Amino acid sequence: MRVVIQRVKEASVEVTGEIVSKIGGGFLILLGIASEDSQEDIDWLCAKIAKLRVFEDQNDAMNNSILDVHGDIIVVSQFTLHASVKKGNRPSFIKAARPEVAVPLYEAFINKMETELGKKVQTGVFGAMMDVALVNDGPVTIVIDSKNRDIENYSQERMTLENIKKEYPQFFSEAYTMLQADLLQYIKENLEFSVTPMDYNTWWEVTYTDETGTYLSRYNKNQSLDFKTKLS
Repeated sequence: MRVVIQRVKEASVEVTGEIVSKIGGGFLILLGIASEDSQEDIDWLCAKIAKLRVFEDQNDAMNNSILDVHGDIIVVSQFTLHASVKKGNRPSFIKAARPEVAVPLYEAFINKMETELGKKVQTGVFGAMMDVALVNDGPVTIVIDSKNRDIENYSQERMTLENIKKEYPQFFSEAYTMLQADLLQYIKENLEFSVTPMDYNTWWEVTYTDETGTYLSRYNKNQSLDFKTKLS
């Protein structure tokens, strides 16, 4: 399941000359549903979207979520997010779910997003030709794919170093390293974080967020910490 999240000052959807949804500040979300998606993808994505810290606080730092700013959401189904252009110039949409699969998942996504947001979520019209208008605020646009997660998505029973090493061997060498120790600590403290291998796993960038702010750390080829800086 793939989403394109646009932070907007305003957005609307028009179908056959009629405005079917309209919001002020918040998110316009384009939602692409794949044939293998499930409720688990929906739960993970909606929780992530609700907690996404992309709205400025009083210090103009991106520390607030859509819940903090009481923003609104429009969800628009868009199967073209699963386009493949590996062969030729005409996109293939074979990965996109067919309507009999997509519609129930689309409706379940809206219901779950309303639960996370605590209020009504507006929508487009599934399968219709739509005119989507928006004023992107920033611009801020974020793409998230539920099948391409970083390793922060661990349930308590999976929070062991051996399980992490088995599922994400590219992040770990044979020896116990500072990178491994730090990742395990973030998981135990239930912090939001992401890991990015760089230059064919010769060094790593890690970002994490705790109650004091968001930090960027860089680890060398031996997975030792080179430096850490505060982003916000």
